[in-house]
Amino acid sequence: MSAAPSPALEQRLNDLAMRLVRTEALLTALRDDEKAEREASDRSIQSLRESIGAQSVRIQDLGARLDKPQETQQLSGRRATRVNVPAPREKDDGKTERAEAPPSLPRYHVVAGGPDMVMLHGVGNNDATFALRDIVPGYGHINAIEQEGDRWIVRTDKGLIK
Repeated sequence: MSAAPSPALEQRLNDLAMRLVRTEALLTALRDDEKAEREASDRSIQSLRESIGAQSVRIQDLGARLDKPQETQQLSGRRATRVNVPAPREKDDGKTERAEAPPSLPRYHVVAGGPDMVMLHGVGNNDATFALRDIVPGYGHINAIEQEGDRWIVRTDKGLIK
């Protein structure tokens, strides 16, 4: 006659069986996640390939446009010549006119900032958010957003905005 397993051994076997079932479920979920990630990566790669193809076409088109002035020169057989003649000067008749002052830049000041974005208050009493390399009207491109102490400073093509 065979002896029945002890209750402790039976409980241990049941625990191991439950762990095995949970492990298999986790493994299945992990495989499903991996498959979904792989499909998403494949879609992203395909999208990038399509974008690269479109950009290649644009580059070829721009190259063709750049070549056209050369084609025009070849067709006409003439080449533009550079003339080293100074610009004509007006005679000074003793009257001095006041030169116009350069236009003043719009006034902005930094409301809030961060390493990549800044909020400026200015023209029209409005707030506007800008990022690096954005163009601020009257100031040009934002080249850097820097923190000095507790305030942010924006470096642009035409100066600082504090």
